Amino acid sequence: MNFLKRALKNITRGKTKTILLIITFFLIGNLVIVGLGITSAAENAKTKARMSMNPVVNVTTDYSKWYEYVEGLTEEEQQEIYDNYAQNFPYITEEMIYQLMEDDRVKAVNALSVNTLYAGDFEAVPLNNEREQNQESNGQSCYMDEFGNEECVEYEYENIAIKSNMYDNMIEFETGMFKVMDGRFYTQDEIDNGSPVCLITEELAEYNNLHVGDTITIRLAGKDMIERFKDFISEEDTRLNLEIIGIYRTEKKVDEGAENFNWMDKYESPYNLILMPTPSIVDSQIRMNIAQQKYWNQMYGNGEEEIDENYDRAQWMTISSATIMINDPLDVENFINDHKDTLGEYRKFESDNTTFKQMSRPLDTLSLFANIIVWIVVVNAIVIITLITALTLKNREYEIGVMLSIGVTKAKIVLQFFIELVIVAVLGFTLAVLSGSMIAGKVGEVVMDYQVATEDQYSDEENNNNGGIYIGNELWNTNYFTSITQEEILEEYEVEISPLIIAEIYILGLGVVFLSILIPSAMIMRFNPKKILMSTN
Repeated sequence: MNFLKRALKNITRGKTKTILLIITFFLIGNLVIVGLGITSAAENAKTKARMSMNPVVNVTTDYSKWYEYVEGLTEEEQQEIYDNYAQNFPYITEEMIYQLMEDDRVKAVNALSVNTLYAGDFEAVPLNNEREQNQESNGQSCYMDEFGNEECVEYEYENIAIKSNMYDNMIEFETGMFKVMDGRFYTQDEIDNGSPVCLITEELAEYNNLHVGDTITIRLAGKDMIERFKDFISEEDTRLNLEIIGIYRTEKKVDEGAENFNWMDKYESPYNLILMPTPSIVDSQIRMNIAQQKYWNQMYGNGEEEIDENYDRAQWMTISSATIMINDPLDVENFINDHKDTLGEYRKFESDNTTFKQMSRPLDTLSLFANIIVWIVVVNAIVIITLITALTLKNREYEIGVMLSIGVTKAKIVLQFFIELVIVAVLGFTLAVLSGSMIAGKVGEVVMDYQVATEDQYSDEENNNNGGIYIGNELWNTNYFTSITQEEILEEYEVEISPLIIAEIYILGLGVVFLSILIPSAMIMRFNPKKILMSTN
């Protein structure tokens, strides 16, 4: 341990050189702290913001690419595609979805269909708005029968909405927007078998005194349509009896202060939304569609056109898009990359990663700037410390020669020099840690303000920043991407010098010292004690 004692004596003996080295490491440490602090704050801000977003991915047809392909075909080829459009269109297949669902990261899949229908033996929850009052006063719908006679029947407005899914879970339940309060959700067996089951809202259940186990009837046609199609479909076939297997609570409420409230229909109320399996309603829809075709054929055709009643049930359950929720918001991009070859041509994944990256661009630029600063400082530190150490060897040749002559190995001499630099570096970095947190915070704020101002200027010029991702929960166009603005992302930015950063600084300091001692070590290995002592004498 004599080399350690010699190192300490040399540090205390050469006070001026030691102080200069401490100041050098102090300045280096502050710059490194600023860089690492800013980088860490930027990454933490992005992570926190991303964690607050729904981890969802849309699987959809790439319409632009598909229609571009079709437009490039000959007229004969195009006609062939249109003649068998259902078979040729690049829908999302169930096989694709099931393959994606095999991934353990998948929590829920929404492949939704929405229909606005009519309450049968129960009442929709009223809105008590102007539109509802106007609808009650509009009593008749008139049409011409096949003999040219005008017939008027009571007109009826849709008052409930059916949202059906192809799979045994919904994203709304995973996000907490919906919560089963009594009963259960439907199973995959009930979906596959087309079981007539449903879930209704607490409000609808309370308004009609309904409970789990009760049966409700919904109608696929209003009274005017039933009268119009009576020759082609029985009233019984327009009805669908559903067993209530669950009552759920929705977090979405009716806002009576909203601008469009007075023009809302009952079916737009979240309280009148019924959930059920998609296959459970398909057969009834097919029967209604056949009846409609027969009616229009008789009214406006020759009445002899053959109507195909052998519908392919699977075609009615095609998936044009689906939304997949995974378990980790930070894993969205990895999930897409892992499965990008699953979909094949003319289909694609969509996520809010692109918009998120645009919103977080100031943080990315800030991180890049900080990392460049850190690497410039580290490289310069190695060069400076190497130069200082090498220059001091000339003044310490006699000391080195004496140690070599008394049997001290060159390895121990190199280790002594290394220990001297480590002690000085630790002192300098310790002082830097005490002051660096305050400096890093101030510098980070100034650079962030400048970067945001610059980013806003570019965004205005490019007209790319619309203030955030708009999330809607509309009946037909549900968007599960989370609403987030650049301001919300930047609010998470806060420079803090964590224990991990402090550890990184000391590790980085040891690395700088190690690299800085390499050239002086090579010089020491070439020293000859006899030549040193003779030249000194």
